[in-house]
Amino acid sequence: MFPGIRLPRFIYAENTTASIAGAVCPEAVGRKSVAWSGFPFLAVAAGLPLLVWPGLAQPFSQPKVFFLVAAVAVSVLAFPGRIYAAWLELGSPLQQLTAAWLVALSLAAIFGRSVALDAFLLPVAGLGWFLATQRTVPDARLFARALELSATCIAAIALAQMLHVDPFVWMGWSSSTDPGDRMRVFSTLGNPNFVAAYLCGSLPLSLASLRQPRKSWAHGVALPIQLGGIVATGSRAPLLALVAVAIWWMALRQWGLLRRLAIAAAFALLAASLLQSGRSLAAKLEGRAYIWSVAVPHLLEHPLLGVGPGGFATMYPAWEAVNWSQGHYLEQQKAFSAPMDHAHNDFLELLVEGGAVSLAAWMALMAALLGRVARQLRARANGITAGASAGVVAILGVALVDFPLHRPAELFLLWSLLALCCIPPAQYAVNRNL
Repeated sequence: MFPGIRLPRFIYAENTTASIAGAVCPEAVGRKSVAWSGFPFLAVAAGLPLLVWPGLAQPFSQPKVFFLVAAVAVSVLAFPGRIYAAWLELGSPLQQLTAAWLVALSLAAIFGRSVALDAFLLPVAGLGWFLATQRTVPDARLFARALELSATCIAAIALAQMLHVDPFVWMGWSSSTDPGDRMRVFSTLGNPNFVAAYLCGSLPLSLASLRQPRKSWAHGVALPIQLGGIVATGSRAPLLALVAVAIWWMALRQWGLLRRLAIAAAFALLAASLLQSGRSLAAKLEGRAYIWSVAVPHLLEHPLLGVGPGGFATMYPAWEAVNWSQGHYLEQQKAFSAPMDHAHNDFLELLVEGGAVSLAAWMALMAALLGRVARQLRARANGITAGASAGVVAILGVALVDFPLHRPAELFLLWSLLALCCIPPAQYAVNRNL
């Protein structure tokens, strides 16, 4: 394009996008460098959710947070040009919404009463991973398979634990021998509900992969394993994810995927009815309602910027003590009284910790990203994009009664799926066949 001018190898931009003014992408550097340098990103996508470090205070979450932050930091240093190109590719509205959310989150961290560093770094690192992967992953199809592989491994471990073949016992960790104890199914995430939330996000991608013209036997194996893993957890949150995905695919008129979803849901519900144990759904909903009733009256104390990222865990015990001292609860509700690190509703927790400004900016950003994906799918059918976007919707559905957006594995999956939706199809030759 400009003979005689040799650019540094780290400079990269989309050569088919006119919105990146002044950027140059020589073919010899662009695709070759992406192909070679992108494979570590596939390894991170497959390996991060499986990380566990015995001996840490939080052996399931801490190594994932550290590794994600480190991966993003290395990406920023190694590929600043590609990350900048991905930022430009977002376009002005999404750039403004992203900037507004980051500013709101930063203000909440600066002026909040109680701030935890990891609670601030985790969402920022998720956004950084989203930008880094869009221009570094060598093939969207391989990226999707890396995510499916990770989810299948998590589900396989969960199934093994349900059958009392726990691989963590070999590492010296004890495992429950009670046949009715669902808490023994924690895989590499630490809790059965966490496992269910993660698999709800990955399952639509596996369902959509069955529509691809270039699929292998592994796709047929991954789907039943992931379904079995969800059933093994005994979690009820997948019901919300199921409804959310059905509405999303119905709005996009993905009738073939809806039929596959209905078949998978029928199988999962039948198996769950045979294996169900633990507290009833009514008791779980009552517990959630108790937590929300403790937090909601204090929203007006910090309405705009909240109490700070990670502040819910610090403030909740004092709020609960005040409510009990004022006689707001009945004696039978004592069963729900305990320290809580999270609100079991991510939208409420985002409102508590970041205030109305942060929640509004974040929800507007998610709505804009999903709206962009919906327009792309209506213009050009893409099975991987349909599955990835449905995975995002599933995680958001689970977030109504859980806190996947405050856990590293699920947040990592959400931003990975969004990145998969936004990878330009023309960037990689293989994607033309998707």
